[in-house]
This record gives sequence, C-alpha cells and structure tokens, in this order.
Amino acid sequence: MFRATTVFRRNVNPVGGLILSGEGKDMIKLDMYIRLAKVCQTINIIMKEYDRGNFYEVANTLTNDVYNKLSMQLGALAAEATKYPDYEVIRTMTTFGLGGMYQGILQHADLVDIELKLKICEEHGSILHDPEKLQEWINQLRNRRTIFPESRVQARKAKLKPEYAEYIKLYGYPAGGVFEPDKLSGVLNKLGIYYT
Repeated sequence: MFRATTVFRRNVNPVGGLILSGEGKDMIKLDMYIRLAKVCQTINIIMKEYDRGNFYEVANTLTNDVYNKLSMQLGALAAEATKYPDYEVIRTMTTFGLGGMYQGILQHADLVDIELKLKICEEHGSILHDPEKLQEWINQLRNRRTIFPESRVQARKAKLKPEYAEYIKLYGYPAGGVFEPDKLSGVLNKLGIYYT
C-alpha cells in the first residue's frame, strides 16, 4: 500500500537566503549576517518606538553614547563591498537608517523648542494687542523690585570632544549635524575610544 521511498538530501540548509554547503566562505557569510542581525535587532527596537512616534523615549534611549556605540559596532562589521556587495548594502542601509533616526530626534527637539518659543510669542502678542493687558504688564514692570543684587556669572569655555574634533578635521562638519556612523566609527577606532 505504501511505497517506501528513499530521499537523498545534500548537506544544504537555507538560512536567510544563504545556501550553506559547509564551505568556509559560506560559514563566514553566515557569521557576518548573524553579527549584523544582532546589531540590527537593537536598532529595530529603537526604530519601532520611533515609528510609533515615541520621540521622547527614543531620545532618552538613543543618547550620544548609544549612537556612538552602535556606530562603532556597525563600523566593525564593515566588509569589502566588492567581495560582499549584498551584505554591505544591508549594513550601509542600517547605518544610514541609524543616522536618519538620530537626525529625526534632533529635529524633533528643535520642533519642541520652537513650539515653546511660539507659545511665548503668542502670549506676548496677545498682550500687545490688548490695551488692558498691556497696561497691566507695564504696571508690573514699574512695581518690579530686585530681590537679589546684580551678580557676575562666569561660564566655562565649551570644549569639543576629541572624536568630534577629529571627525570635523577629516570630513568637515556633517550636513544636518549628524555624524555618519561609518566615518565616526573609523575616527573612534583611530583615537582608541571604545563604547561598551
């Protein structure tokens, strides 16, 4: 009734589009993709929150140090583009995605700041266009007394971190204010600065 059939299978396993035949080159590719996938998982968690519009959470997660650490990890995973073109397309797409997300967070911070300034300007504008509010504001200015004596404030000189100074020296100031992850990774490695 049932016919016994013998199925011969070669030692071939499809993994993420790769066919592993046990050869060393394929195993190297698999290792490269696995290591890249681990970094991508971290970035995807942050991107998921970004996609949901949780910009405050993303800004608190994707700090400058985290951005530098992810940049270094992606830079360390760089491969020869002529030898591994598909891999490099995925890796560089990930680096540009990381940089784009960081740029988005910076722009969102600017937007929040501008919205706050706009609200203050609208309040001041309402005072200027209402004679009663304007008179009240003038009266408050006349009655204002200084509680604290005039003081002299000193600020420390701003100092650029060495990795950013070196980046700017080598590549110029980045467009949009976001340091490209691959270039930043190279600078961090060159200076021996490691984020763990």
